[in-house]
Amino acid sequence: MMTRPSKITVTGSPQVRVRVLPPALEGNTFLTSLNGGLEQYGIDLQPFDYRSVLRGVLRGERCCEIIHIHFLLFYFERDWRKLVVPSAKFCLTLALAKLQGYRIIWHAHNLMLPEGAHSQLERQTRQFLIDCCDRVVALSRHTAQQLQETYRCDPSKITVIPHGHYLTDYPNNQGRAECRRQLGLGTAEVVFLFFGRIESYKGVPDLIQSFRALATDRPIRLVIAGKCNQPELLAEIKAAMDDDPRIRLEARLIPNAEIQVYMNSADYVVLPYRQIHNSGAAVLAFSFGKKIIAPALGTFTDLVQDLQDQEPLAWLYAPQDPQGLTNALAETARLGPQPQPYYSPNLLEKYDWTTIQRRLVETYQAVLR
Repeated sequence: MMTRPSKITVTGSPQVRVRVLPPALEGNTFLTSLNGGLEQYGIDLQPFDYRSVLRGVLRGERCCEIIHIHFLLFYFERDWRKLVVPSAKFCLTLALAKLQGYRIIWHAHNLMLPEGAHSQLERQTRQFLIDCCDRVVALSRHTAQQLQETYRCDPSKITVIPHGHYLTDYPNNQGRAECRRQLGLGTAEVVFLFFGRIESYKGVPDLIQSFRALATDRPIRLVIAGKCNQPELLAEIKAAMDDDPRIRLEARLIPNAEIQVYMNSADYVVLPYRQIHNSGAAVLAFSFGKKIIAPALGTFTDLVQDLQDQEPLAWLYAPQDPQGLTNALAETARLGPQPQPYYSPNLLEKYDWTTIQRRLVETYQAVLR
């Protein structure tokens, strides 16, 4: 029978072996910011490898102390028939790791279930993962609550560690005028921006409909920038646009170097999600000094409560109000262009990556006690 490892310290040479899944993700700096420099706290961080766990089972030894899971990448596949084998492989490996004495942590980035035939399979896999976990990291208070309500997660094994800021992750050295010139936007226009991966639950067709319904004398523009992997949704978005010259669609993964072009061109970032658990896009907007328009749901409410100071940071509308989004767009359009970014001092204080890393190390310590 294997004994529990002793408590780690946060200084000195690497002592605790952590295997992370995945170690990196294209276009996502969250993992880089979270994992970078963990070795200074005595953490040996390496990519997770299924074969190492299985070999260890046969040899009666472990390749690490902690398995830290972020995303199940095989669920990015849309054909459910291609998910059964990798899902079974994952669950079997997880069960063997649990029996072998590994500590298991899941970072609950998104509790949203996809539409389609494989939603039930993903839900069952996620439930199995939660049941196996020694700790689940929630990015917000709302997510912690949803973990308990939806997945019967024991609140004693939930730790809330917020999403860190993006203040230093992306280039931000081009001015507003230059960024607008690159996108063909006028200096006097009020520019609304939707930014991020385009998914059904994010309400982009609703945004287009509300934007086109605006009655305003001001020149307004809508920019939609993000990759869309759903052909039917993309077709719905293009139909809703109806060749409106005021709407610009960039349905692609925006390279890191170009993010500033879109953020610095915008007056407001609009995130009209129908459901929400966590939003890196909102944190990104705040990190570029932009204010958001969003429904008063979950993480949006948590973020505004955490970051709010003398300056209003968001226009949150009632999600059940069919005119809520349109009214919020109209109200902000009346205010005119917002040429000066506003950075909440609470963003750096409360969402600092060094503090977040230390809290993660404390979580590692807790599961090893």
